[in-house]
Amino acid sequence: MAPLFKSKGEKLRFKPAKNDVCMDYSHQVTLLRHQGEPDFEEKPKKRKSRRLTGIFKKKDSEYENYVPVKGHGELDEFLSRGYQFVVLDLSETELVEAAVEMLHDVVTPILGRNFDSSHKQLKAALYETVREMKESHFRSSFHNFYHAVGRTQLLHMFLSEHLSQRIPPSHMFFLLFISLCRDINFPGTSDIETLHESGMLTEYETLGEYRAEMIQNFVDSNPFINTFMHVQLKVRFLKLIDSVLNYTLDGKSMQDISENTSNLLHSEHFALLLEVCDSGHLTRPYGDSRIWSEALVVETEAFKQLKTFEICDVDTLAEIWETLIVLQRRERYRLSSESENLGSITMKNLEERISPLQTLMKNIDKEMSAEYDHQMSLNAVFFSLNASSGTFSSSVWK
Repeated sequence: MAPLFKSKGEKLRFKPAKNDVCMDYSHQVTLLRHQGEPDFEEKPKKRKSRRLTGIFKKKDSEYENYVPVKGHGELDEFLSRGYQFVVLDLSETELVEAAVEMLHDVVTPILGRNFDSSHKQLKAALYETVREMKESHFRSSFHNFYHAVGRTQLLHMFLSEHLSQRIPPSHMFFLLFISLCRDINFPGTSDIETLHESGMLTEYETLGEYRAEMIQNFVDSNPFINTFMHVQLKVRFLKLIDSVLNYTLDGKSMQDISENTSNLLHSEHFALLLEVCDSGHLTRPYGDSRIWSEALVVETEAFKQLKTFEICDVDTLAEIWETLIVLQRRERYRLSSESENLGSITMKNLEERISPLQTLMKNIDKEMSAEYDHQMSLNAVFFSLNASSGTFSSSVWK
């Protein structure tokens, strides 16, 4: 297969740091908070691309005695912290368990007639499914599995506290599952035009089309889904994935949402909820919100740099991400060493992308929208003040 990128300039040679997340996912928090000078020496070794295959690598009986690290009550308390939920406080194991608890909380409506939520192997199978989700995320600064769990916790809160009576019971599980999988095999940027200019994903017209295919492939081959979910519900699930992720939130669709006053929620509302929750890091406590905002800048700037390097014989996203991870480390070092107005960047994102979504939320649930707006406005004050300082924080990377 021909390279995804044509020769544009210098070759990128590097030696990954020992604690770099491209080597060990358990250091994802270290990536978010670490500051250090990058080391560019050796060309990375090629990795085989990851395929979304079956999750059971051991016999079913080996999972029967699965016991979570945190007690069920303790995880419930942690997940119920609402906007005060800080995903970076979780260990890697607790991260997986938090996702398992959210899915298990709403699993009953999707089960076949021979199963219930207390089935001895169900939770263990669900645990392996979530672990496979985690492993299908690249080790990026922003679009990683920590971000996925944070987004899903916010969506879980919206659905359980405000919207449970306005969607079919099975959709609670469907939407949380989609949220956890939304960024598997993330291509490096959400801008489809930039991806096409780089020679990537040219067979897809939209990023939503690519995301839908990734999740549908995961669902279609997943042992948990194929064992425990009713077959007719699986068909509905696959259709919902396609309709929600391929729904484009443009001017016309936003008008449709504004005019739709039906009590029941539809695909356009689900698409809006996912987008709102995807920006949910800006509603968290300011210290956490700032870390994620800086991580988004790092990820965005690293992809811009990618096109200036020659990448030879590359034909998988996994191999491209080896390069992107190192560019992100270099970008973090640059931003911590040079003046960068994070406040202005974040305020621009709030005004151009997030504010229109906040306005639409009122058409779904006014109380939910008011709470979200309040949390967002608290952080907007700090980012607005930061906009005049022209500094990029270095302390959060330590």
